Amino acid sequence: MSSTIKLYFHPTCATSHELIINLYKKGYLNKIEIYNLIKPLEKSFIWSVPWLVKDNEPIGTDPISDDEVINIIENKNVYIENPEESFMMSILHSSYASSIAILHKDLSFLINDSLIKASIRYGFSGVDISNLKAAISKNKDRLFEEYRDKIRRALSVSFVRELYWSKSGNINSDDIIKFSDPTVVGLWLLSKGSIGRIGLPKKPFVFDDIDVKEISEFVAKRGKGLLEKIKEEQENIYNDKLYWEIIEKI
Repeated sequence: MSSTIKLYFHPTCATSHELIINLYKKGYLNKIEIYNLIKPLEKSFIWSVPWLVKDNEPIGTDPISDDEVINIIENKNVYIENPEESFMMSILHSSYASSIAILHKDLSFLINDSLIKASIRYGFSGVDISNLKAAISKNKDRLFEEYRDKIRRALSVSFVRELYWSKSGNINSDDIIKFSDPTVVGLWLLSKGSIGRIGLPKKPFVFDDIDVKEISEFVAKRGKGLLEKIKEEQENIYNDKLYWEIIEKI
């Protein structure tokens, strides 16, 4: 069994961009294997990018810093102050997991070993996964309500980002308002939170859904500011010559 650390990323991901550049500059990038997720994997499932694996076990995901990755490379401990919060933050940073949470109004579908392990830096934090799973299962309703608005806002950002992509960057705030209609948001959410029909609620009706309405209203109200941040984020990635030189060699 290989003990090589594998980093899965996508070129458009801001955290992946930051990790790769910082690891390169600090001399650690050549100590891990890097895989570009522009095509699906055959034997693995990945919830989010970046995604770290060692010995076929998930050991990290977004949000994650280069200092954490360096500690993992050096086989040092990674401190997790609040495991439940770490799990919920990993949901917030995965548009797929966030979509599932909002579609189902339930975290049960996300109490998954691979997502939990990645969120707690499995094998490096000392967090007991069985105890954490039990705690999340017990507190899932409270956690969902506590993070519900944060999840909706995270999805709003993802929605605007994908509108930006769909228009190849040629988009303005009027376009954002036009496409923030609840029907469009609902259609996007159904597509985002499923693979074909896999993962869909048994009755996937989202017309008049409260969360869809909240996302729609937030995008319409804050779309201009969200779009400016997305443009800055994506242009920083696309204009980073060093980054593209690095990943083109992968």
